[in-house]
Amino acid sequence: MYIPTPTQTPPPSPQALDLGERIASTVRAYLAENPGIGGTDVTQAFVVARQLLKKELGGIPQQTVAILISVILGVLFLGLFVAGNFAGGWDPRFPMIAVAVVIVAVGVVFVALAKNR
Repeated sequence: MYIPTPTQTPPPSPQALDLGERIASTVRAYLAENPGIGGTDVTQAFVVARQLLKKELGGIPQQTVAILISVILGVLFLGLFVAGNFAGGWDPRFPMIAVAVVIVAVGVVFVALAKNR
């Protein structure tokens, strides 16, 4: 019988602890200067900071992922369309389905790009 055990995260590095202390100190100083700030504002500030540091923290930008997904879908459906035409066994509605999927993929790309701006 399998008994799931919680996975433990490794302890923070000395650099992570130092950075955490510095961030906490900065937030405490800001809260002392602006007593009307609440926990929601602090949480949102961390989200904004993460967005602002996206390049420095690494990772693939969301718009790049959206473009890659739509290109992969486009190539996939183009390949299926070409293969179906050579085999001669595709439903005549298939080209319209492929076009609709590509249009949806392009729409996803535009939405992702609009969200990043």
